Amino acid sequence: MHNELIMANEKYTINFSVYATPDNAISGETLYHVRQVNSQMIKREDDLADVIERNTSFTSADVKGLITAVRDQIAEYLMQGNTVSIKGLGQFFLQLGVRKEKDADGHMHRKRFTSPDDINGNDVIVEGIGFKCDKEFRSQILGQVAMRRAENLAMHSREVSRAELLVGLDNYCRENGHITRSEFQRVFGVTRYMADKMLTDLVSEPYPKYHREKVGAVYVYKKYGDKI
Repeated sequence: MHNELIMANEKYTINFSVYATPDNAISGETLYHVRQVNSQMIKREDDLADVIERNTSFTSADVKGLITAVRDQIAEYLMQGNTVSIKGLGQFFLQLGVRKEKDADGHMHRKRFTSPDDINGNDVIVEGIGFKCDKEFRSQILGQVAMRRAENLAMHSREVSRAELLVGLDNYCRENGHITRSEFQRVFGVTRYMADKMLTDLVSEPYPKYHREKVGAVYVYKKYGDKI
C-alpha cells in the first residue's frame, strides 16, 4: 500500500521518505514528516539547452545565448533597485540585510542599532536574491505529479567524513556562494536532523570556517575566506 501512487499522472512521479520528527515538544506523541527523495539536480546549462533544442525550433546555442542575455538583464534591473516580474514564471527581487562585523574573538555578528537614524548606506548589504513563483507556474506543477513512498531510500543518514564534508562544502559554495540546510541534505544525502546538527556544529567550532546568515526566512551558510 505504501508504494501505491496517490495521484493518477504517472509521467511525473515524486519519491518521498517518512521521518520521525526529532526533538518533538509534544510529550508522549511521536510525529512524522515527509521529505522528497531527489533523483538528481539539473545543473549544466548544456543539458537544459539540449533538451529545449530537441523540443523547439531553437538551437542549443540560441538557448544558451538567451539564458545569458535574460540573466544579465535581470541582474541589471535588480542592481537599479527594480523588481523583475516575468509573467508565467515569477518575480525576482533583492533581499537586503544589515552588514555583519567581527567581534573581539573574530566571530561575525550582525550589527545592532537602537535608533533608526543610526543606519546608513554603509550598514546595509544585498544578502541574496529572492524569487516568488508566479501562480501560473505554480499551477503548472501542483496537482500534476504522482506521489510514491520510497521505503528504503535515504531513510537514515549516512556517515560523512570530515574530509568529504569540507571538500564538498567548499566546492558547492565556490559555485553557488552559500548553502542552505535543504541543499546540504541533498548534497550529502543526510536527514534534516543530521543536516541541522552538522551545520550547527560547523559554525560553532572554536575557529569556524563557515558562518550562518539569515536571508529572508531562510538561513544560509557561507565560508570565511577561500581556504579549505
